[in-house]
Amino acid sequence: MIFAFTEDGVLEILESAAQACTRYEGVDVDAGAVQFYDADGRPLVARFSAPNRSDRLLGLLPWVESGVYELVEGAENSNDAFALALYETTALTSNRWFDSLEHLKGALRTRGVAVDFE
Repeated sequence: MIFAFTEDGVLEILESAAQACTRYEGVDVDAGAVQFYDADGRPLVARFSAPNRSDRLLGLLPWVESGVYELVEGAENSNDAFALALYETTALTSNRWFDSLEHLKGALRTRGVAVDFE
Protein backbone atom coordinates (compact mmCIF):
# COMPACT_ATOMS: atom_id res chain seq x y z
CA MET A 1 0.00 0.00 0.00
CA ILE A 2 1.39 3.38 -1.05
CA PHE A 3 0.05 6.78 0.04
CA ALA A 4 0.31 9.51 -2.62
CA PHE A 5 -0.35 13.03 -1.36
CA THR A 6 -0.80 15.58 -4.14
CA GLU A 7 -0.09 19.28 -3.84
CA ASP A 8 -3.81 20.08 -4.08
CA GLY A 9 -4.57 18.21 -0.84
CA VAL A 10 -5.79 14.92 -2.29
CA LEU A 11 -4.68 11.56 -0.90
CA GLU A 12 -4.71 8.57 -3.23
CA ILE A 13 -3.99 5.10 -1.88
CA LEU A 14 -2.36 2.77 -4.37
CA GLU A 15 -1.78 -0.97 -4.35
CA SER A 16 1.98 -0.86 -4.93
CA ALA A 17 5.01 1.28 -5.71
CA ALA A 18 4.88 0.01 -9.29
CA GLN A 19 1.30 1.26 -9.63
CA ALA A 20 2.32 4.64 -8.19
CA CYS A 21 5.12 4.94 -10.74
CA THR A 22 2.75 4.35 -13.62
CA ARG A 23 0.05 6.62 -12.16
CA TYR A 24 2.25 9.70 -11.66
CA GLU A 25 4.54 11.10 -14.34
CA GLY A 26 8.20 11.61 -13.54
CA VAL A 27 8.06 15.33 -14.32
CA ASP A 28 5.32 15.83 -11.71
CA VAL A 29 7.14 13.74 -9.11
CA ASP A 30 10.40 15.59 -9.76
CA ALA A 31 8.60 18.93 -9.37
CA GLY A 32 7.24 17.90 -5.96
CA ALA A 33 3.60 17.77 -7.05
CA VAL A 34 3.18 14.46 -5.23
CA GLN A 35 4.77 12.99 -2.11
CA PHE A 36 4.81 9.25 -1.42
CA TYR A 37 4.79 7.24 1.82
CA ASP A 38 4.72 3.52 2.47
CA ALA A 39 2.09 1.68 4.54
CA ASP A 40 3.95 2.56 7.76
CA GLY A 41 4.16 6.28 6.99
CA ARG A 42 7.82 6.23 5.95
CA PRO A 43 8.71 8.62 3.12
CA LEU A 44 9.53 7.26 -0.32
CA VAL A 45 11.59 9.15 -2.88
CA ALA A 46 11.93 8.77 -6.61
CA ARG A 47 15.15 7.30 -7.96
CA PHE A 48 15.33 8.00 -11.69
CA SER A 49 16.87 5.44 -14.03
CA ALA A 50 16.06 7.70 -17.00
CA PRO A 51 15.89 11.43 -16.28
CA ASN A 52 13.14 13.79 -17.28
CA ARG A 53 13.99 15.68 -20.46
CA SER A 54 12.82 19.00 -21.82
CA ASP A 55 13.79 21.27 -24.67
CA ARG A 56 12.31 23.52 -27.32
CA LEU A 57 11.45 22.45 -30.84
CA LEU A 58 13.05 24.91 -33.27
CA GLY A 59 13.70 27.10 -30.25
CA LEU A 60 9.99 27.90 -29.95
CA LEU A 61 7.74 25.05 -28.88
CA PRO A 62 8.57 23.54 -25.49
CA TRP A 63 8.36 19.79 -24.99
CA VAL A 64 8.80 17.55 -21.96
CA GLU A 65 9.48 13.83 -21.77
CA SER A 66 8.81 12.14 -18.46
CA GLY A 67 11.62 10.05 -17.03
CA VAL A 68 11.48 6.56 -15.57
CA TYR A 69 11.70 6.17 -11.82
CA GLU A 70 11.19 3.78 -8.95
CA LEU A 71 10.21 4.56 -5.37
CA VAL A 72 12.76 3.81 -2.67
CA GLU A 73 12.85 4.48 1.04
CA GLY A 74 13.99 8.03 1.68
CA ALA A 75 15.42 9.94 4.60
CA GLU A 76 12.72 11.27 6.88
CA ASN A 77 12.94 15.05 7.16
CA SER A 78 10.73 15.20 10.23
CA ASN A 79 9.00 12.81 12.59
CA ASP A 80 5.76 14.63 11.75
CA ALA A 81 6.09 14.46 7.94
CA PHE A 82 3.40 11.80 7.43
CA ALA A 83 1.14 13.26 10.13
CA LEU A 84 1.50 16.71 8.54
CA ALA A 85 0.63 15.32 5.11
CA LEU A 86 -2.51 13.74 6.61
CA TYR A 87 -3.36 16.98 8.42
CA GLU A 88 -3.15 18.93 5.14
CA THR A 89 -5.28 16.40 3.24
CA THR A 90 -8.64 17.76 2.10
CA ALA A 91 -9.92 14.73 0.18
CA LEU A 92 -9.42 10.99 0.03
CA THR A 93 -9.96 9.30 -3.32
CA SER A 94 -12.19 6.26 -3.44
CA ASN A 95 -10.28 3.11 -2.57
CA ARG A 96 -10.93 -0.44 -1.42
CA TRP A 97 -9.40 -0.06 2.05
CA PHE A 98 -10.79 3.05 3.76
CA ASP A 99 -14.06 4.94 3.36
CA SER A 100 -12.88 8.12 5.13
CA LEU A 101 -9.79 9.87 6.46
CA GLU A 102 -10.92 9.08 10.02
CA HIS A 103 -11.21 5.38 9.16
CA LEU A 104 -7.67 5.50 7.71
CA LYS A 105 -6.24 7.33 10.73
CA GLY A 106 -7.89 4.91 13.14
CA ALA A 107 -6.51 1.88 11.34
CA LEU A 108 -3.01 3.36 11.21
CA ARG A 109 -3.13 4.38 14.89
CA THR A 110 -3.86 0.78 15.90
CA ARG A 111 -0.71 -0.24 14.00
CA GLY A 112 1.38 2.37 15.84
CA VAL A 113 1.75 4.84 12.94
CA ALA A 114 1.87 8.49 14.05
CA VAL A 115 -1.09 10.22 12.38
CA ASP A 116 -1.77 13.19 14.67
CA PHE A 117 0.13 16.35 13.76
CA GLU A 118 1.11 18.46 16.76
